[in-house]
Amino acid sequence: MANRHTKKLSFLFGAATGALVAYFLMSEEGRKWKAETTKRFGQFSRRMSDQAQEQLDYISRSMDIFVENRPTEEQEVTLSETDIDQIADRVESSFKRGMKSGQK
Repeated sequence: MANRHTKKLSFLFGAATGALVAYFLMSEEGRKWKAETTKRFGQFSRRMSDQAQEQLDYISRSMDIFVENRPTEEQEVTLSETDIDQIADRVESSFKRGMKSGQK
C-alpha cells in the first residue's frame, strides 16, 4: 500500500517538475537560456572533437614513425625502462594538454 502511495507521489512530483521546466523553456527567458546553452554545447562539442582529432593525428603520426623505423627481423627490439617511462610521460603530457584545452 505504501509502495503504491510512493509511486503516485513520485509520478506527481515528476509531472509537476516537467510542467515547470516546460513553462520555463516556453518563456522568453527560457528561450534565451536554451539558445545560449545550445550555442555553448556546440562550442564545447567542437572543441572536444578538435581535441580528439588532434590526439588521433598524434597517434597516427607516431605509428607512421614507428612503422618507418621498425627494426628488421635481424635486429633485436628492446626497450629500456627509461624508454618506456619517456613514452608514458609523452602520452600523459599530451593527454593533459588535451584535457586542459578542452576545459577552456
